[in-house]
Amino acid sequence: MPKQGDTGFPDRVPARKVPGMRALALLLIPLAAPAGAACPDDSSLFACQIGAKRLDICQSGKVLTYSFGPSARPELSLAEPLETIAYLPYSGFGRSRTYSVTFQNDGHSYEVWSSYDRIGEGAPVSAGVTVKEGRATVAELTCNAGTVTRELEGIGFLKQDLGQCFDWESSSWRMGPCGQNPEFCAC
Repeated sequence: MPKQGDTGFPDRVPARKVPGMRALALLLIPLAAPAGAACPDDSSLFACQIGAKRLDICQSGKVLTYSFGPSARPELSLAEPLETIAYLPYSGFGRSRTYSVTFQNDGHSYEVWSSYDRIGEGAPVSAGVTVKEGRATVAELTCNAGTVTRELEGIGFLKQDLGQCFDWESSSWRMGPCGQNPEFCAC
């Protein structure tokens, strides 16, 4: 059994600095959760291709999992409880219907977003992931055109099923009833 922190890779010669490689390196951080293929069964909430790699968000009970990398063996997999995960629903205003969900890992955040142009007939959903170290953006990756499976809207309904309501004043989820339109409560 490997020791904690053991990547399973042989020792390597120190790498030289290459512009733009820091962002790529962050996506290759050792796994924070068990890796596997794309979402099992019907647990997929979101998926897309970024270059030759796949980005998946899966649900297993009350846990969401972020996976990025080749479908057969993701390079990064993060799991967070649905109850505490940072999710920003569509505000109800503007031309674009945008949602985001953010996974945390050792000082880095992975904000997956989806956006849909409500006015453009037949417009595809666009999406991607923004990787930050603290507050500094280190990578912005966009999903390949036409590969987004669905918007991130469903995560809001899952949080509501837990009894949560999004409070627009504090930009946070809280326990309690949401009123007539659950996602746009005036908590």
